[in-house]
Amino acid sequence: MIRAIIFMIKVALLVGLAVWVADRPGSVAIEWMEYKFTLHMGVFLLVFLFAVMLAIAVFGVIKGVADFPKSLKRYREYLCREKGYKALTLGLTAVAAGDSKSAVYQAQRATRFLPEDTGLPLLLQAQAERMSGKEEEARETFALLLQDKNAAFLGVRGLLQAALDMENYPKALELGREALRLHPKQPWILRVVYDLEIRLQDWEAARKTLYRAERAGAVKTEKANSDRIAMLLAEADKDLEQDDRTAAFKKLKKAHGYDPSFAPTVTRLAKMHIQKRHRLKAVSAIEKAWKAAPHPELAEVWDLAAPKISKKKNKTDDPMARLKWFEKLLALKPASGEGHIAVAQAAMDDGLWGEARAHLKAAEEVEPSRRVYTMLVSLEERSTQNEEAIMGWTDKAEDAQLDRQWVCSETGRIYLEWAPVSAQGFNTVEWACPDAGSASAFLAADGSEEDVMLEAPKV
Repeated sequence: MIRAIIFMIKVALLVGLAVWVADRPGSVAIEWMEYKFTLHMGVFLLVFLFAVMLAIAVFGVIKGVADFPKSLKRYREYLCREKGYKALTLGLTAVAAGDSKSAVYQAQRATRFLPEDTGLPLLLQAQAERMSGKEEEARETFALLLQDKNAAFLGVRGLLQAALDMENYPKALELGREALRLHPKQPWILRVVYDLEIRLQDWEAARKTLYRAERAGAVKTEKANSDRIAMLLAEADKDLEQDDRTAAFKKLKKAHGYDPSFAPTVTRLAKMHIQKRHRLKAVSAIEKAWKAAPHPELAEVWDLAAPKISKKKNKTDDPMARLKWFEKLLALKPASGEGHIAVAQAAMDDGLWGEARAHLKAAEEVEPSRRVYTMLVSLEERSTQNEEAIMGWTDKAEDAQLDRQWVCSETGRIYLEWAPVSAQGFNTVEWACPDAGSASAFLAADGSEEDVMLEAPKV
């Protein structure tokens, strides 16, 4: 519509001009040497217009002839770019498909047709060299990408992958940090750098990277806090190995602040409180954790925190003192099967068979498990030697569900204790029921836990 209006305006102007010239008759005389020409004004204007158009046409032809070499060069460059981009597309497709022969061929074509492009053609060439097993050449090509500021990240990423494949983790971390400098908010780069810092046990740097990864959404808050606790416990264990108890205590207190119910933190912290003769602080920490999540390891350290009985009061032989101490733990969470098991174990240790049996039966009602029935087998063997009862509890133990243990979330392997670093990685050991594969392995081990229950490596 707008174009039609503009066209009509132009026609109107042209008609108006013609009418204006027609309304003003006259002529134009041209004298040149002995020649004299007289032209009507309209004819003169028509001839003048034709002359201008002819001059423009002649000028265009002359300019076209003069610019022909440049135009031909530009056309050839255009064809080369088209062929180069097509070679790039086919080459990258070949890389994705794993066709190394086609990838190498297309990489050569892309390099030839796009000689001044130091980005994607070099990337394709490097990938093709890697697929062909030419790792050294591939690394050199990736290094060339670093010279192009627009493609530097591609070079860093390629060298990073090469370092990871060679298990050169210090070099990989260096390259990962360079990639992070180029793209500071990329979640996958943050995750790679964090994993490498964890692998190299650079805990301080890992904590800083974890904070950035959490803000970028690369790591969920729950996982981030769990990892922070694991790092702090790893550092605390190392401090204890180096007899730096003050530093270890500070880290344990910080880890305890993230999760006061995590048994490995509480047991370590409670033991240090007891060693410092701060028994009540140890008791308070255990009680708080027990109310949130009863755990067998908490029961063990609860025993260590028991008050000392004065010899002056002549109660050193009181068999009920220890039982009462564990009944106090049970009272914190009466519906807990772990509480009844802890009291039953204390009773069995002191030969109080009736109390032990009552609490094991209570534990069975709350949460029947293999450990409960195994303890009942032991109780019958030590108290009544009733073969029928022993066989009955043994049958139930074989059919009962497995108890929660320290299990690797990656492989399902069972560990005797929690540790921040396992054979499978960092912070992979959790308190859970073993899966069917682990259960089968456990049952097939002729009663020997060593076949499946591993000592978690220390950091």
